Amino acid sequence: MLFVTHVTDACGLNLNNSFSKTTLTLMLNHAMQEALFFDLGLVKYQRVYSLQKRLVELVAEGSFQQTLLLLEHFPVYTVGLSGSEKPLEGVQALKVDRGGDVTYHGPGQLVGYPIFRLKSRRVSRYIRKLEESLVILLKKYSIEGVIKEGYPGVWVEKEKIASIGVRIKGNVSYHGFALNVTVDLNAFQCIRPCGIDVTMTSMQNLLSGEISMPQVKRDYVKAFEKCFDVGLKQESANLLERVFSL
Repeated sequence: MLFVTHVTDACGLNLNNSFSKTTLTLMLNHAMQEALFFDLGLVKYQRVYSLQKRLVELVAEGSFQQTLLLLEHFPVYTVGLSGSEKPLEGVQALKVDRGGDVTYHGPGQLVGYPIFRLKSRRVSRYIRKLEESLVILLKKYSIEGVIKEGYPGVWVEKEKIASIGVRIKGNVSYHGFALNVTVDLNAFQCIRPCGIDVTMTSMQNLLSGEISMPQVKRDYVKAFEKCFDVGLKQESANLLERVFSL
């Protein structure tokens, strides 16, 4: 909190000789914004999809705080708006309104859905921040994540470890990323992930020893805060259930 004496400014703040208006403006502009995050655990895709769309409306109108949802999904294949690929015959897939092609979600995969008001209309800049947050997380586990221009997501050498597909509505983001932590990689064999020929990998596949999903979530929260210059406050998922009847 900032206290300034000798108030003469029209906004109600008094600036003395040691504090210029420029300095104060810079401090206010760089003050860290706050947002909420929820750990939803293991949840069905359709339920969170509906929740995201409702949150987008509320965040856009300013009646709910910006929110990061962290979770795992029950096994499901989804196809984005640009999707031309389909899973093998007999494998069902949901058509959704995110960018990107076909992908798989399942237990052991950390999924993040930021419902945030974007300061810039450049979607590519937002996607790059998501990628950078995942690179920071992986670095903590001594995994060198790489960003490839023109191929959204994060790679480890020639293998893909995280996928990204987003949508922006009214300058508010939804959908997000999927990071392979301990997910069963066999589930990707019946699709061409993101519509390209790529081998998927996971943190578990690259590391020795067990990996704690709760710890990975905690580490990702810190990485997200750093990349997006935001302070995240965790709230109980019960809040969303009460408000949205999730």
